[in-house]
Formats: sequence, structure tokens, C-alpha cells
Amino acid sequence: MGSEYVGIDDSVILDLPSHLTAFTAGFEFILPFFNIDKTYISMGAEPSFYSDNWNFKPSSFRMPFNNFFIYTYSDKLTFIGGVAVFPDFKEKVFPIFGFIYKPNEKLIFNITSENPSIAYSPNKKWTFFGEIRTPLGSEYEVKRQNRDGVVLMYNDTRIGVGTAYNFNKSVSANLSVGGAFGRYFKYRDEDGKVSMNNGLYSKFSIDVVI
Repeated sequence: MGSEYVGIDDSVILDLPSHLTAFTAGFEFILPFFNIDKTYISMGAEPSFYSDNWNFKPSSFRMPFNNFFIYTYSDKLTFIGGVAVFPDFKEKVFPIFGFIYKPNEKLIFNITSENPSIAYSPNKKWTFFGEIRTPLGSEYEVKRQNRDGVVLMYNDTRIGVGTAYNFNKSVSANLSVGGAFGRYFKYRDEDGKVSMNNGLYSKFSIDVVI
């Protein structure tokens, strides 16, 4: 589960809300793919609310989901391939592909199209990582000039570092900070776009594995 807050400088020419908010919850299932050796299928979804305030309306609800195959070539190398689907978004399909390489128990290279990262775990409690968030973009339902239900697109690419602490085998906390690049706001079905200078971001999340 997680939340996101994007503050907006109201000195820009285009009429924009003062901030954007999001609340998300994700879940994922990984199952053997019939009787095919070393092959699995992952099915996940992320029910979310994207709005310009914390009073989320039913119309701001979105349900992105993904399906991809996992092939374990060896104990150190895994390949993945599939799609992420974003209903009600402008860009509805995003390919997922790449590989995960784990040369030893402490180091892992997650080189995938969705969120590439490199992580180092000196022990079972702590993990340190670098990550890149690819520009999938987010779409928020906002109010514009007394009109409700207008969709505002926010896009950026994020590069940062972070740490994760494992409380136990099921629960971990993640904190990361870094830079945001290629940022812009754009109304999806109306005129108006604002490009912004590079900035900073921070992210905190709690992951629960059952």
C-alpha cells in the first residue's frame, strides 16, 4: 500500500490544481504454468485512486493490472515477458520484459522494462538499492474551472537510491530519494501542457508478502 503527493507551483500560466494525490494498493500471485518445467505466470493488480484531493470519488478509481510469464533458466538467471494494462488511461498497454540476474545471495540485478534496479543485501534485515522508474505516466481526475472529472496527465522519469528494512519474512519498509526528469503536466482531452525543471522526489512504502 502507498500514497503519493505532488505539489504544484501555482505561478504557472496554465490553470492547474495546487496538488495531486494518489492512494494505491497492490497484490500479485505467482503460480506454476501448467506442467511446463521452470515456467510460472504472474498475475497482479493495483486498485488505486488518482485525484487532486484526499476525498477520492468513485470516478477517480482505476485498476491497472499485469500478466507476465517467468522462466527460471537457472538459480541465478530468470527471464520475464508480458504486458501491463491500464484501463481508462490514454496509454493502455505497456510491455514487460527483461531478466533478473542473481550472481550471489547478496546482489541482484533486476533489469526489466517496468522498474530496473540493482540491490545489495549485506544481511537478512537490510537492502540497499538503486532504481529507475520508467515514464509510465499517471492520470489524475481533477477539477478545472468549475468542471469536475477532467483528466490531468503527469509524467516523469525517476532515478534514485534507497534502502529497505525487513521486519520479518512477510513485512518490509522501503524508503528512496532521487531526481525526477522529463517532467510535464498535460490535460488529456483538452488544450494545455506545462514542462517543468528537473526536481527531487521521495518515496516510502510498506510491502506485505503472504
